[in-house]
Amino acid sequence: MPAATSTGRGRGIGNAVKWTAVRSIIVSTIVYFAASFFIKRKLVDMGIPKGMTRGITVFALALLAAYGVAAALDWLFPPT
Repeated sequence: MPAATSTGRGRGIGNAVKWTAVRSIIVSTIVYFAASFFIKRKLVDMGIPKGMTRGITVFALALLAAYGVAAALDWLFPPT
């Protein structure tokens, strides 16, 4: 009977990298929607009318916030 060998599934460096990426995607998605909500609310309070420019501004700023959080997570918790 052959000896049992590890197939690479379960534990190991592959899982650490995978879960780091998943954590980064989940957190950055949450940050994107939260930032989008608060930026829209701030622009409404400032009296800026709805339009394409406001929509692009909200998208760009929320995307920047999400990208920054994802980069910070990758810097704080690097894949091993």
